[in-house]
Amino acid sequence: FARIIKAGIDENHLLPQPLVIINRPGGSSTIGSRYVRDAKPDGYTLLMLHDALITAKFSGLVPYGPEAYEPVAGTGEIGLVVAVHESSPYRTLNDFLDAAKVTPDEIVYGVNLGAPSHFLALRMEHAVPGAKFRYTQAGDGTDRVHNLVGGHIQAATFSATEYLNFKEQGVRGLAIFGEERRASLPELPTALEQNIDVVEVNMQYWWFPKGTSPKHVAYVANVLRQAMQSDTVREKLAKLQMAPNFLTGDEFRSFL
Repeated sequence: FARIIKAGIDENHLLPQPLVIINRPGGSSTIGSRYVRDAKPDGYTLLMLHDALITAKFSGLVPYGPEAYEPVAGTGEIGLVVAVHESSPYRTLNDFLDAAKVTPDEIVYGVNLGAPSHFLALRMEHAVPGAKFRYTQAGDGTDRVHNLVGGHIQAATFSATEYLNFKEQGVRGLAIFGEERRASLPELPTALEQNIDVVEVNMQYWWFPKGTSPKHVAYVANVLRQAMQSDTVREKLAKLQMAPNFLTGDEFRSFL
């Protein structure tokens, strides 16, 4: 996602210096978040991270969350899908959650522990009292689909983009957790349509270290706004099934 934004910035000459992207994976994204949290607040180091920054705190992986940063903007939004293997007996979300209630702690659900994929499953348990999954660490989306197809897990959470890429591998979606169905997945009902009151999407957020000046925050927020409006970015986000949402300032803080 960051490289898509970089393309919009570079093509439109929105920054006088190059935007350099450094991948710092691991620890449910906490290695990267800690690196930026501890960086100098000089306007030259940014974190781009989705809701994992929030879920990592509330799952106890780290003691900090959004309050440890200066919020810059929220850019783009992607839906989340719960899926099973095509051989699974569960054909609807209701079938799936009814089974999790009748035989609690038996359905093996692959997640990235402490990350949004985990929290979506927890929210389903909360929406259907008595439903309970057995969670196992299954890594990122690619790892999860391999585990699902290999029969090591019975269900998993994927982004809408991942699900589109993995469908042909024998993966069946049970629900998407947005307010409405996606045009690219017209056959996949929302959880709300199945009377499960859970709406969950994943937005890509940009953060500066705490103490970065408001001038730097406003400057980069404006750069991101212009990048999000570029044809290149909008075309690439459409292919990834990402809504081109943009939040900053008070609206962004209220959303968080």
